[in-house]
Amino acid sequence: MYTGALARSTASMAGGLGTAFNNLLRPTICRVGASSSMSMSMSQPMSTLPSQRVFVDATPVEAYPKVLVSMATTPKKEKPMQITTVDAQLVRLKPITNGQRHTVLIDKKNLWRGRPVKQLTQRLQQRAGRCRITKQVVVYNRGTAKHKRLYRIIDFKRQMFDEPATIQRFEYDPNRTSFIALIAYPGGNVSYILAAQKMMVGDEIKSSRTDILDIKVGNCMPLKNIPVGTFVHNVELWPGKGGQVVRSAGTSATILDKTGKKGFCLLLIASKEQRYVPEESLATIGAVSNPLHHLRNLGKAGRSRWMGRRPCVRGVAMNPVDHCMGGGEGRSSGGRHSCNWKGLLSKGFKTRKKGPNPLVTVLSGGRKMTKRGS
Repeated sequence: MYTGALARSTASMAGGLGTAFNNLLRPTICRVGASSSMSMSMSQPMSTLPSQRVFVDATPVEAYPKVLVSMATTPKKEKPMQITTVDAQLVRLKPITNGQRHTVLIDKKNLWRGRPVKQLTQRLQQRAGRCRITKQVVVYNRGTAKHKRLYRIIDFKRQMFDEPATIQRFEYDPNRTSFIALIAYPGGNVSYILAAQKMMVGDEIKSSRTDILDIKVGNCMPLKNIPVGTFVHNVELWPGKGGQVVRSAGTSATILDKTGKKGFCLLLIASKEQRYVPEESLATIGAVSNPLHHLRNLGKAGRSRWMGRRPCVRGVAMNPVDHCMGGGEGRSSGGRHSCNWKGLLSKGFKTRKKGPNPLVTVLSGGRKMTKRGS
């Protein structure tokens, strides 16, 4: 009898030890009191914990929803800050594939990532491909762009005179090589303008036809109010017509002289052309943004196709029905001087009208005007 009681008590003790051991192995969730926002580590000794009420919940993990709460505090991933200046850098891709081996692109990750202002966009009509009626190619070397885009309406005239505007952000424009800037007027109106180098978010710019403004990047005023030697862009060829020249990425024009011809200013354009422009024409201070555009390398033909550019086939490789220089036995040189598919000479053929242009003193490339203007 004594032996049986001893055996039962021993079994009870063993069962209790087994249950306690199993409870130790069971995963539990430790929660710090509601008044504390700190997390407790399971390996931290109790003596080093703060004086908070700790509740130990022995409920198995399976009874809770499938949301895992990390005991250790993990740092939040910071989002990239919005760019405050329009300056950009080049990015060379890691050569994981052959198409990325020589690719050099403009870094646009810090520009505005959202969509453009809907009221300042419009549908971009396709101007390439075949005729809908005759099915003949009307524009060569162009095709439907894989990446559809909207046209951003740019304010080239800057007609909101004598009203200060604040630069809100810089955006990428797929229709031009330079970046664009969104500006806001006090009345609530917004518009897009060409972004200039050294512009910053929050800068205040202004446009005026009568007042003499500060020589500050982004200000727009007539050429007669701008000192000689200043860099300008978005220049009007005739007053009120809007900016027509010096709008490409990284370009600028320099005011050379104001006394050579009455009522005109002499400008030196990026192509080394020198021409007279009416002094009442508006121009914007500074150089156009994205000066590193000419250093980019697309890296592969597919990126050109995304932009709507198709391959260019040599004329001597075509048939006589397709090109003036086509046909012939074997590899022929075309049998005539180089020309386009219409038959116009393509090397050295004079295309300017007879007679010199009185407003152009030096042609592009630094060539001086002759009597016939060639």
